[in-house]
Amino acid sequence: MPSHPAPRPRLLALAVLAAPLAAHGQQTSTTLPTVEVVDTTPLPGLAIERDRVPANVLQLKGDALTGHGALNPVDAMHRALPGLHINNLQNNPYQADINYRGFTVSPLLGTPQGLSVFVDGVRVNEGFGDVVNWDLIPQSAIADLTVSPGSNPLFGLNTLGGAMSLTTKDGRRHPGTAVEASTGSFGRTRLGVNHGGSTPALSWFLAAERMDENGWRDYSPSEVGQLFGKFGWQGEASRLTLTASHAETDLTGNGLLPESMYAADRNAVFTHPDNTRNRLQQLALTGEHWLGDADQLGASVYWRKVGTRTLNGDGNDEYDNAPDPSGVLNRTRTDQIALGGGLQWTRYGERHQLTLGASHDRSRAAFRQSEQEGSLTATRGVSPEEDEELANHLDGRTRTTSLFVSDTVALTPTLHLSASARYNHTRVINVDRLDPTPPNLDGDFTYERVNPALGLSWQLRPTLTLYGGYNEGNRAPTPIELGCADPANPCTLPNALAADPYLAQVVSRTVEFGVRGMADNRTRWSAG
Repeated sequence: MPSHPAPRPRLLALAVLAAPLAAHGQQTSTTLPTVEVVDTTPLPGLAIERDRVPANVLQLKGDALTGHGALNPVDAMHRALPGLHINNLQNNPYQADINYRGFTVSPLLGTPQGLSVFVDGVRVNEGFGDVVNWDLIPQSAIADLTVSPGSNPLFGLNTLGGAMSLTTKDGRRHPGTAVEASTGSFGRTRLGVNHGGSTPALSWFLAAERMDENGWRDYSPSEVGQLFGKFGWQGEASRLTLTASHAETDLTGNGLLPESMYAADRNAVFTHPDNTRNRLQQLALTGEHWLGDADQLGASVYWRKVGTRTLNGDGNDEYDNAPDPSGVLNRTRTDQIALGGGLQWTRYGERHQLTLGASHDRSRAAFRQSEQEGSLTATRGVSPEEDEELANHLDGRTRTTSLFVSDTVALTPTLHLSASARYNHTRVINVDRLDPTPPNLDGDFTYERVNPALGLSWQLRPTLTLYGGYNEGNRAPTPIELGCADPANPCTLPNALAADPYLAQVVSRTVEFGVRGMADNRTRWSAG
């Protein structure tokens, strides 16, 4: 059993210094090259050298995440990562879509989601629509970020085009106190405070952040408040980490504007408000334990609660002429609870790095939608005139159980074969609370699949690596999509999926070849 604390391999660089040797009365030292390792599953434990990964993994850490005025992780990725683009239809920096290799992850319900996102191993794609709320991720607590391209099956559902893994700071690697304050155009102010520290056995990291702005368009204020805490304990061969997150946000992004109105006034809005309020509470516990010099167990459990409220002022599609109401207020309320956990065993052998694991995740969402007719005002707002009417009330439950295996084999010291597979079994149950009598939105659906992956990496020299591989991933439809799966009963859920046929799961197959290298020990390049 090792006599040192169990390492937590999370996107870090390992530097090993040779002990000073006495030679002819003089001491000399040799510095070995830096070896970078990356996580290949969300759970703690499986990290391998970056040069052995048969894909072009992208990484951000340190100043690349927080420097250059980056407001949030989306902003940082857009500024620093190649091949990644953002689309800001909502005109709010916390509500942007990320597009990577043609696949999208977005906070907007109804967007086809094709990327999975994890924070400290916890999936933050919400169960109801696979959306990701960037405003709930604590920017000041993020230590590093990894983008794993392709449909890597080890990251589970929704990894069609890639997986994004964010790791938060801890008091051992990020000690001390920092205060950051800034102000800018359009009334934007931001204040962040964090503190970290440690003892031989304990560590802690606390962060708080507040952002307010008026927005660059009329009627577009936003507020973001985030609290984060991370507490760790480590023994001779074990480590436990508890994280707690709380966030409350109030975002306004007033969408698209006709060109004629934009030409007359760039600050104008077509209709307002377009408001989203999110509230998050989350607890997560991860642990690692060395069974011996070569065997490690990693485990995690989490509980996550998210409440979302939206209010949209729109023109009334049914308006013909007075006295019909010209506007409508559309409201939604979504309350979600997700919980789950995973366990994996890793053996670090002389030529093999073998991992076996399992995970189970479940979520429950209650969705309500209402509308209230009224009149458009001179400022393009909506003044309500009728009573509020409930249009939808749907409960959706999702349960996913997965088994996975991975092995990286050193065929030669510079040639490595990676093979993995993951079995996913997903059940989605919808219950129509508004209309309990069939035909309605009730449904019970099951999806399952085994996704394989196989790849090779060949390190021609320390600064040049060839790689190639094939992998598969799948995405099961979410409750909001399956709520519209009955062609005989079109629904009015807010995602334009009315009268869809039965929805099959989406399967992605990725073939990737490329070459990557490093110049002058600082500049990385790749082609593929």
